[in-house]
Amino acid sequence: MRNSVVGNNTHRSLDRDEFRGFAIADDHAPVIFINATDTPQAQIFTLLHEFVHLLINESGV
Repeated sequence: MRNSVVGNNTHRSLDRDEFRGFAIADDHAPVIFINATDTPQAQIFTLLHEFVHLLINESGV
């Protein structure tokens, strides 16, 4: 998932200094969330980083 705002509120953007992404390791529905306010290169790095969390079956929150 990618998003740059909190819920559907366009007046509350996500702060990339607060977090860039996270992963939730679950056997049935693993999730990777990417902060869309980050640069494209940083989003790719975050995606790969969080994917490794899922490979080792460890949430990265």
